[in-house]
Amino acid sequence: MTVKLLADWKDPRSGKEYRALNLLTTDAATENGLVSAKHAETNLTGGTAWAPPTASDSIDRSEWLRETPITIASVGVPFIIPPGDGAAVGLQFTGTAGAFTLSAAILTNVWNALKGCWMYLPASFGGSTCPAGWYWAVFSSDTAGVVYTDTYVSGKPARPSSPVAFSINLTGRLTTTTAEVTGPTGFVLPGNSLGPNGCLKSHFRSSGNLTGTKTFKGYLGSSVFSSIAPTVNPTTEIITSFCNQGVANAQLVSGINSNTGVGVNSNVFTTSSYAVIDTTTDKNISYTLQLSVNTACAMLLHADVTVTYGE
Repeated sequence: MTVKLLADWKDPRSGKEYRALNLLTTDAATENGLVSAKHAETNLTGGTAWAPPTASDSIDRSEWLRETPITIASVGVPFIIPPGDGAAVGLQFTGTAGAFTLSAAILTNVWNALKGCWMYLPASFGGSTCPAGWYWAVFSSDTAGVVYTDTYVSGKPARPSSPVAFSINLTGRLTTTTAEVTGPTGFVLPGNSLGPNGCLKSHFRSSGNLTGTKTFKGYLGSSVFSSIAPTVNPTTEIITSFCNQGVANAQLVSGINSNTGVGVNSNVFTTSSYAVIDTTTDKNISYTLQLSVNTACAMLLHADVTVTYGE
């Protein structure tokens, strides 16, 4: 006799695994028992022939999965320190809420990348009592825009959905700082995420005007892992690396130069090309911007950090 199974069933004698609707031909006692238990029926309509199960995938992918690059930080919103000498050069507030003008274009057409950005302003800017910090700004041309009260402090930078206008009218010229200013921050590199032979790669784009030196640095905690300092060719896009050398506290690093990163040739090997940073503990990732003179302008247009584990 043959029956049609109504539920999955494993033959205790052969180890064969049957699926519901499979047709089963075996001894009468077994078939009768299955029918009595409502696990099978004698109506064979719709029944299917037994087929061996597909072999299970026994490949252990954990090793190569953990060696796939993982994004630790991603910054898509630009950060800018505008020019301003407090006199004739740079940013000036026009006296209408947060509206401002620039004495000259930073770079022609670069405003198109600044239709939403975080702008660093010193304390008491525009005659206000506001503290120094990163304020939301929207450029409308190469030489004009509006700053809002929304601020950035830490974490993944976002675009305010409804920027809040200043209730006061900002006036006067800006005197920009030449101190190093922390921009995007608050991203965590988990301890041991590189392993003894892993690598951290930083990709970022920057720009600015043709005045002075614009320095951009990436930090792991208080240690620099990436740096570039362009002058008259400020628009850059680079990838730098920070790679463990078989242990978690010795690294080969892209040199900290005015021009560095992938594809750059050099005839020297500087002390900034290696590091001794302990990567077994959590590290905060941050980027800083700095001007050599207050008539310069620095823009961090994009930054992202990926980590590849290496056993």
